[in-house]
Amino acid sequence: MTAALLLTALAALTLQGAEVTATVDRTRITVGEELMLTVRARTRSTEPLTISLPPLAGFAIVGSRELTEVAMSGTAGPVRTTVRELQLRG
Repeated sequence: MTAALLLTALAALTLQGAEVTATVDRTRITVGEELMLTVRARTRSTEPLTISLPPLAGFAIVGSRELTEVAMSGTAGPVRTTVRELQLRG
């Protein structure tokens, strides 16, 4: 169940030119249990990133958090990292 969720999340990301990873904190759950889906996108673009995920069938979102960090790295320009965490109940 969680492998399909991870593949769906990665396939649905619409981030052009970004390095994107998606992870879950558990590889298996049973009905009623929770897991954390973390999607991290990193780019050198000066534009803000938007992480768009499709509906996650079979899961209820019980919590979410999104944060963005911009780091300057010399003459290479800014590195923007956006992280979206979803606490899901299966």
